[in-house]
Amino acid sequence: MRNPRMLALTLCALCAEGLCDSALEEYGQRNGRSYVTEGEERLLADLGRFSPQGSHGYGLAAATAPGEVTFTFGGSTPTIVCALVQLTDVALEPGERINDVQLGDTVRWTVTSSVSGSGDEEVEHLIIKPNDTGLRTTMLVTTDRRAYHLNLVSDPRRFMPAVRFSYPGSALSGLRRGSRGAPRPGGGPGTLVDSSRLAHARDISGDPAICPLEAYHDGRHTFVEMPPLIMQRHVPALLEVGDGGLFSADPATMLNYRVEGNRFIAEGVHARLRVMGGAGGAAQSCDIRFGEAS
Repeated sequence: MRNPRMLALTLCALCAEGLCDSALEEYGQRNGRSYVTEGEERLLADLGRFSPQGSHGYGLAAATAPGEVTFTFGGSTPTIVCALVQLTDVALEPGERINDVQLGDTVRWTVTSSVSGSGDEEVEHLIIKPNDTGLRTTMLVTTDRRAYHLNLVSDPRRFMPAVRFSYPGSALSGLRRGSRGAPRPGGGPGTLVDSSRLAHARDISGDPAICPLEAYHDGRHTFVEMPPLIMQRHVPALLEVGDGGLFSADPATMLNYRVEGNRFIAEGVHARLRVMGGAGGAAQSCDIRFGEAS
């Protein structure tokens, strides 16, 4: 190239492009590690082969349609990938109603709601949009049927346009109706209680405004019956509480459960549970003790 000025401009443009690519890669890294794990990268590649023209996501999920990811509810804590200036649509089960949405980062993430269909086939949607890239937060969605605990990630290159869920428990509800036992009054359809094996909580203590009416298990599931008015306002969260030792607080971890009517239903038997509601200075809690879990 004979024109020195043109040569200089070309070199500047090439350097700028390289710097942009480098900055983008660095923006997706924090503390020397990628926001996307090796396992998630493998699933991204699988989703890419399934839907080569769409955008993709990662997590313990399956690609069910171009650009759509389906998580199995209760199988894991889903990770939903979003992107700057893009919308991610999270659809719930037909007929399911959202009670409350709690977001860890309300400054850099935006969540709105939408509805499709009508009647029994009406579907509620959550539309998620990050205001920056390289972000991570969590979201809790409580409905009249269950609670969703979700991880949100904003990625500089890829995202999930549509997220759906499959519900193995709903598919088995017809079989449960023919099993041994009878439904508890006040509970919703689905899981039945084996009344011959009921064991009630030995202690329920905490803020009276959020304490359950009763709690019990049948050796397979744990049931927490809440006052209907509490569940109609803001569905609280149900956590499992461990032993923190002599000099540390008892750790509380999120529990996989669903909500039927005014009743929490958790898989398995747990020695100690905690019902939590509100936030900050208005937070309320109530502990439920069964003794040693069997």
